[in-house]
Amino acid sequence: METKINEKSKTEIEIDIKIPWTEIGKVYESFLSKYSKNINMPGFRKGKAPLEIIEKKHGQAIEWEFIKENFWTYYSKAIEEKKIQPINQPQITNVDFKKGERLDISFQFQILPEWDLPNYKKSFKVEKPYYKITKKDVEHSIEELRKKHAKTKEIKTPAQMGNHLTAQVQKLDKNGNGVDKPQETVIPIGEQIFTGKTANDLTGIKVDETRTITLEDPAKKENKIKFKVTPSKIEEHILPELTDEFAKKVDPKLNDLKELNNLVNSELEKSWEKEVEKAVKENIADYFIEQLSDLELPSEMVENYLEKLFEDEKKQNPKVKDEDLNEFKKTMKDQAIKIIKWVLVKNRIIENEKVEVTEENIKNEVDKILSNIKDEKQKEMYKQYYNSKEFKENLKSQLLEEKLMDHIKEFVKYKKKKVDKNNPTGR
Repeated sequence: METKINEKSKTEIEIDIKIPWTEIGKVYESFLSKYSKNINMPGFRKGKAPLEIIEKKHGQAIEWEFIKENFWTYYSKAIEEKKIQPINQPQITNVDFKKGERLDISFQFQILPEWDLPNYKKSFKVEKPYYKITKKDVEHSIEELRKKHAKTKEIKTPAQMGNHLTAQVQKLDKNGNGVDKPQETVIPIGEQIFTGKTANDLTGIKVDETRTITLEDPAKKENKIKFKVTPSKIEEHILPELTDEFAKKVDPKLNDLKELNNLVNSELEKSWEKEVEKAVKENIADYFIEQLSDLELPSEMVENYLEKLFEDEKKQNPKVKDEDLNEFKKTMKDQAIKIIKWVLVKNRIIENEKVEVTEENIKNEVDKILSNIKDEKQKEMYKQYYNSKEFKENLKSQLLEEKLMDHIKEFVKYKKKKVDKNNPTGR
């Protein structure tokens, strides 16, 4: 068998196979004998017609069926010989074959081009967000705790800044007509997305009065969406005083307000550390992705991944419909390419460095999780779940990711960057 590779592009190749009759003759004769047993010919019992008569009448069909039956054998032999890993199913682009002659067949498919890992072991730089928790941060968090423990009092006077509205809210189109059914929503005036001009537009509103407000479209901030708001109830929130008693209400283990401040400060620092860790991982991924900026991915690989992402999106969001697929692909294509490249990098490093997670690693982690559950009844209840195949597979992926990142971080030089605590990545 003679095999030749033709490069169509960086991600697509064609393989030509030429097999002489001396190599496939016996295979063809065996196939013909088997094929003839299923042929009905006038004047003969099924499968008993002479082969020369069958070939005369069905010659081309037999030759094509022979190719279809043996294609995968020759295809598999060719890609194994050339050490090629196809991304998609092959498409036959040319066939030339007659009994007694050479078989010529060509097929085309996509491949992932050769690529190399960047020499990350020489060390590389990534930004590490830096932020120091301030007294103002602690005060803001305690203020949020006060709001959670606030008492509510329904009022009959017009709404003021800080009041909460229980209202029917309806989205409007460009002509001011409702586009869906009104839904009951709680609106805290002056908080969340209801600040600035929106807060001013709602200040002074009365029960059963209707006003129109404008909000940013979460998908495209440059777009504005109008809503009709009709309150059915206005409530004043009375915040508790900052006393030692309030601290005990937040957490019975606390003795006074000072301990509450310390606890909040500690929790903020832990939360910030998690954000920093997340940002560092993203910056490391961005470094490798940038190094592979010239790597062209096979279109089929990207398409398949986009379709998988879309199916996941449909499961999580019932409002997503099949007809949204094309728009989804346009929106998510760049992100999908980045994710695929990062997965390729991770898999290559895991393979090169033989990063692995053992059964003992998994068992130790499960035991550690269970040891934090003090209630014995609860522990027994959770034990079955934590020892389930599904949980262990997810845990294995998580531990593998952690080991991989620990390896990569050995070669990272961090560049501190002071950032906004609420936007650690600066994105």
